[in-house]
Amino acid sequence: MKTIPIKNDLLGIVAFGSIIGNLAQAGEMKSVKAQLGRLAAMYNNLVGHYKTLYREYEAFRRVNRQLQSEVLVLRTENSRLHNQIAAKKTAR
Repeated sequence: MKTIPIKNDLLGIVAFGSIIGNLAQAGEMKSVKAQLGRLAAMYNNLVGHYKTLYREYEAFRRVNRQLQSEVLVLRTENSRLHNQIAAKKTAR
């Protein structure tokens, strides 16, 4: 799955908000006002969804950092145990 860089995603949200703002300025007609309401609701849902995705993304990053540190600990322990085994083999 191809991901979009965060700055591009934010620019898309800003552009979408700008469209809503432009419609609000031209909102004299009833159909435009109705469309503005629907777009505003969609925009608010999009922003909420984006915030949720960003929180999940940050949670995954924290888990990834934690796993990386645990892998380093395990590699160190593995290396130590290999050295112990090698030392016992040479002591025989």
